[in-house]
Amino acid sequence: MNYRKGLCVLGLSKIDICLEPFRKSKANVIEKMKASLQAKGQLTPVMVVESDNILILVDGFKRYNASMALGRKEINAVVVESDLTRAKAMIYTMNRASGFTVIQEGHLCRALVEKDGLTQNEAAVLLDRHKSWVSRRIDLIRRLNPGIVSDIELELIPPGSGVSLARLPFNNQADFSVIIQTHKLSSESIQRLVDMWCKAHEPEIKQFIMQSPQEALKIVKNVCNQKKKSLSVHIQSLKILINEIEKEVDLERKTIGNDKCILLDRCVKLLKSGQSGLENYWKGKHDEPTQ
Repeated sequence: MNYRKGLCVLGLSKIDICLEPFRKSKANVIEKMKASLQAKGQLTPVMVVESDNILILVDGFKRYNASMALGRKEINAVVVESDLTRAKAMIYTMNRASGFTVIQEGHLCRALVEKDGLTQNEAAVLLDRHKSWVSRRIDLIRRLNPGIVSDIELELIPPGSGVSLARLPFNNQADFSVIIQTHKLSSESIQRLVDMWCKAHEPEIKQFIMQSPQEALKIVKNVCNQKKKSLSVHIQSLKILINEIEKEVDLERKTIGNDKCILLDRCVKLLKSGQSGLENYWKGKHDEPTQ
């Protein structure tokens, strides 16, 4: 059966939502959409792709689910003709501005390459991204334990923790998930903890990190503070040295040539630039770790 292309009204029961796993909607978001539909009606049509006489939803999953929850039978839609592979890509290209998690991106890239048979270059072209972007996301999903992916999707652990946890062996990722949830660790703390675990060579240290994560983070914090204090002392010493050099240069201006004065001024300027760079590094690199 060929459906009319363009703007039309479709029965909800005729729409296939097989691509919804790539764009899952939270329950609270659907509730807000329900309220909007009741108050204002459907302001924007959903986007549907006709592929092999099947109507596949690619944009408007919140509107679809909210309409179903309200008991509605029909929905305003725009129908275009395409294939399933391009339909998957459209989910991303039409919604990237409204926010896609790295996990969702990874699922989509992996499906295009492993299920649809595209090369990473071909997938990158469809998604309007670079091949390296596609490669990184596929690698992330492959290296993450499925249980961790589920924990991130359910928001049991921070969404930004996936990149850090992917560095761990499969068997250790689940243990770290328990630690994260028990101690309510932030993405930054997770990154620090994983860094420590990966750099530790002795099994006893790895065990300590996992058994006492807060203590391990405190140790890192103290080390950072010591480095911060040490660098602060060196910066102050450099300031004093630069001031002394400037005084000496001012005293010597009358007895040395103009060329030498210009050279000395350049040296002082270079020293001040280095001092400024160190101060910026100190303020940014050694900010207080968040736990």
